[in-house]
Amino acid sequence: MKFFLFLVCILSADAYSYSTQALNEYEMNKVMDKISKAEASKLGEASFEAIGNPGLLTISGEKGDVTGKYQRTDGKLSGSFDLILNTLQTGMDLRDKHMREKYLETKKFPKTTLTVENVLIPKEGYFKFAGKLLLHGKNNPVAGDCLLKDAIKFECKFKILLSDYAIPIPEWKGVTIAKDVSLTIALILK
Repeated sequence: MKFFLFLVCILSADAYSYSTQALNEYEMNKVMDKISKAEASKLGEASFEAIGNPGLLTISGEKGDVTGKYQRTDGKLSGSFDLILNTLQTGMDLRDKHMREKYLETKKFPKTTLTVENVLIPKEGYFKFAGKLLLHGKNNPVAGDCLLKDAIKFECKFKILLSDYAIPIPEWKGVTIAKDVSLTIALILK
């Protein structure tokens, strides 16, 4: 009888070990799926350039993550593209902090969204686009130029007026930036 109980305990331990391992693999696969989906949703990067006033200074930001959803049908593009504002970097930690907290208020407005509908796109080359930009709680029309390379690489540029989005003009010791800011969004859309 003792031998029988011993054998049941060993088999139960093996079954427990196997089920725990299977559960851990299942959980790990779920985590990996989430990571893959998060990476797949990143479509590109955004950058900006603001000219100082007086024009001796240029402030630029880069590496802003762009995610979104889109559809390419019959030579037309429709979609919604989100720039995650906390990912923009200007090269100076203090300037990044001021940009995020004082001007863009990223805790309240964590992203900006560019929406386009039925934009006619060529197979390659330059084309114009129009859409709407939701930034800092304000939604305004925007228009700009895009370059399409290799049928999937888009680089789109447009300007915005900070006043259209109720964003104060950044100022430091009497130096400000111009009232408009140039935005560039580089995307890979298959």
